[in-house]
Amino acid sequence: MIRATAFVLLFFTACTVPSLDELEGCALSSDDLDAVLGDGSTCAPVHMTITYSGFRPRCVLVLARDVASGKEISKTVEGKGEPTGGSLVVAVLTPDDWGSSVAIEARAFERANCEGNPVASQASSATLTPGVPSPVTLTLTAVDDDGDGFVSPATNGTDCQDKAPTIHPGAEERCNDVDDNCDGVLDVTTFQLGQSCREGDSCQGTYRCNASGAAYCDLPTATLAYPDGDRDGHGRKGAAAELFCGSVPAGYTTGAADDCDDSRMSVLPGAQELCNDVDDNCDGTKDENYAAQLGVACTTAQQCGGRTICDTSTGTAVTCMGTEAPQSWYLDGDSDTYGGATVELSCQRPSERHLGVGGDCNDGNRFTYPGAQELCDQENNDCNAATEDTSVCPEGGPRWVAQVIPGGAILIGISLWNGGTWVSGTGGALAVKKPSESTFTSRTGICGTSPWYGIWADPRSGRAYLGGTGARLGIVADADATTCQQNPPSARDDTWGLVGFPDGSGVRIFGAGYIPGTIDPPSGHGFVWDGSASAVTTTRFNMLPLYDVHGLANGPIFAVGGNAAAQAAIHRFDAMQGTWVRMTNGVSGGTLNAVRVVHPQLAYAVGNNGTVLKWEGGDWAAMTKPTNDTLGGVEAFGPSSVYVASRTGKLYRFNGTQWSEVGNPGGSLFRMAGTHPGDLWVVGDGGRVIHWPQ
Repeated sequence: MIRATAFVLLFFTACTVPSLDELEGCALSSDDLDAVLGDGSTCAPVHMTITYSGFRPRCVLVLARDVASGKEISKTVEGKGEPTGGSLVVAVLTPDDWGSSVAIEARAFERANCEGNPVASQASSATLTPGVPSPVTLTLTAVDDDGDGFVSPATNGTDCQDKAPTIHPGAEERCNDVDDNCDGVLDVTTFQLGQSCREGDSCQGTYRCNASGAAYCDLPTATLAYPDGDRDGHGRKGAAAELFCGSVPAGYTTGAADDCDDSRMSVLPGAQELCNDVDDNCDGTKDENYAAQLGVACTTAQQCGGRTICDTSTGTAVTCMGTEAPQSWYLDGDSDTYGGATVELSCQRPSERHLGVGGDCNDGNRFTYPGAQELCDQENNDCNAATEDTSVCPEGGPRWVAQVIPGGAILIGISLWNGGTWVSGTGGALAVKKPSESTFTSRTGICGTSPWYGIWADPRSGRAYLGGTGARLGIVADADATTCQQNPPSARDDTWGLVGFPDGSGVRIFGAGYIPGTIDPPSGHGFVWDGSASAVTTTRFNMLPLYDVHGLANGPIFAVGGNAAAQAAIHRFDAMQGTWVRMTNGVSGGTLNAVRVVHPQLAYAVGNNGTVLKWEGGDWAAMTKPTNDTLGGVEAFGPSSVYVASRTGKLYRFNGTQWSEVGNPGGSLFRMAGTHPGDLWVVGDGGRVIHWPQ
């Protein structure tokens, strides 16, 4: 037996050990060797074969001793093979000063590094012959029935249960009334079984083993409870149970720990699954009842493309979430190409009146917008945050100024054309102001002495078309003409209103009137005239008497009137059918005397008792009255720039909010016309033509 100190010295002594390849010259193949013991150079090796059966040692100690001197060398070799056996091959190269007689021994151990006592050993001897290997075979036998690497005590091992692979020295000791690690200590000692224990501040119990082999404190009177933050009776999922020997405090529950969101009372197993991007019933899936409805292509209220998502406001429906950004659109209420302050977000243009640019400081006046020309109209036309530029007004300030056409006629008709103005009235009154002049020239009498109530001038030439009593229509070639061509009468109808439009090289004129002396029953008429000198046959449409007509070339055309019973009448020309259609919704008040169409979605009509009606593309509607007097004329440039003239000689303006009096020329005033709020014309009795601002 080698002493421990000698073994340590041998094991840790540095020496030069030949490599396995260097043994080829000693007639030993390196492929057959597991280790080499010694560093001798005599090339008189011992070829040792160690076999072991019934077990596989973790470590094998190989020793060699010179019989003559008693010197020893040793080496530890890791065991290999199967749990039931294997073998090792070791070459022993004795030191050069050893004799020829050598003792050989192999010892097998259960533990690594050959610690502890050997479980099997065998010794032999060999006589060395230079240049010739000396074979030695050692056989080690032990019993390891369960193959756990530890040998039965019957064969010098330490495995206290060699039929159970989980029971052996070093195994984890479990609370199961079994000596799992073979240390000879009972579980009652290791785990203090039967002794008292305490959990928390008030729970008293006894240590016992549970079914999984762990010791625990058995608390017969304790209650297990889980944290329940939302107090819905379900504990927080994954939370550890806590023991309470008294009452279970608030915020804990004895229910299952299966609440996947312990911050929401509405989320718990068995809850109704809503469409809200939340797993309400804790089944691991969100919104499963709405899966087919989610992610579907849709269109938002702003006309943008999108995908359906949960409507979290209800939790029971889906809504459309836009995937594209809407554009800002501004309603252009006065058709001046600038929108006002009202913004509508949409991916589609809401209407033809909506524009992509805003900034209009007065969207009710088409002559007021950023950069507009400043006019003498008491408005900030260019939106520069300053007041009106008074340099555009006449010296002494703006005012209503009258010119008088000789003869004292009641002027009814007025038409503006390219800077010029025609007026007409009773007694064959007719006068013109050329574009280059500031005063009127009378043409009274050139078309007879009967009244001319309606007049329209072609903006290209200043040619005037007239409508009057006795079903007469007249044509004055230009502003310099001193003669008039009259169409022969074809009916007894009087024409009170004319409006026309250039039509290619010709014109298209609409007329409206009635049969004089037959107010009731209905006797109104309307016609369309191509402006030729041939007779015009009027077509009656069983309408009430009509007093004015106005419209746009590519927009609506309205004729207005009424009867002695104070019934208001508005008719719209149906271009598809070629007929007039009476409008009744919102048409109320007394007889209507004048109408003005501002743009395709805006028109005004005025009449007796201060009636003012407004049309915005649908039904007509009554506005607040500026006065209770009869209104004979109207001109408008947008919803915030409306002017009316009364038969009591007063002029009123509506600024989008309220009416105010803006002039009082006196007498009786009839129809109005204007190119913009800084160029307004009114005709009245006494042959007066009244102009703003000079």
